[in-house]
This record gives sequence, C-alpha cells and structure tokens, in this order.
Amino acid sequence: MPRPEKISMLGDELHRQELQIIADQSQPREAKRSLADYFKRRQYILQHRKYKLMCRWAHHSLTSESMERMSSEATFLFSKLEFSLEQAMSRRDRLDQDDFYNEAVPEVRPST
Repeated sequence: MPRPEKISMLGDELHRQELQIIADQSQPREAKRSLADYFKRRQYILQHRKYKLMCRWAHHSLTSESMERMSSEATFLFSKLEFSLEQAMSRRDRLDQDDFYNEAVPEVRPST
C-alpha cells in the first residue's frame, strides 16, 4: 500500500537550507564538491547564454540590413562565451575527480 508523502513545512525547509548554507564546508572533499557544483551551474548558464546569442544572431541576420556590424560583434561575444564555457567544463571535470585526500598519510598532512 502506498504511503502518503511526508508533509514538509516551509519554515522547516528554510531552516534546513540556512543550516546547510552556514555549515562548515572547509573539508577538502566538501569544498571540491561545492566548487564542482558551482562550475556545473555556470556551464548551464553559459550554454543558455550561447543559445540566446545564437537565436538573436539568427533573428538579426534575417531581419536586419546591417549584418556586417552585428556579425563581428556577435562573433566576438560567441568566442568569449565559448572560451568561458570550455573553462567551466574543464574545471568541473577536474574537480569531479576524487583525489583521495582522506586516504593520504595523516601524520604528514599539515594542520592549523
């Protein structure tokens, strides 16, 4: 028999999110995970910007007579977006890999 979904109050959800925001995230594995999540979100944002630029460029090329001016500007913006997108992808890929920090020799590891 299916069970009903657990009712979650808005205040409880906000409290959980606040605790997650202020939690100590200085452990290397958690810091890498949060950075990888950031670059993944940035990759999605840049892909959306690229799509919007391509749509605007296509619309402008069909409706405008000053295509030469817009073409050089759009090419510059497109190359800049493409470079940022490649950087975000490579950083996310590099941060997603496990570096086995916790399995390293603990007595050699510096502590503060």
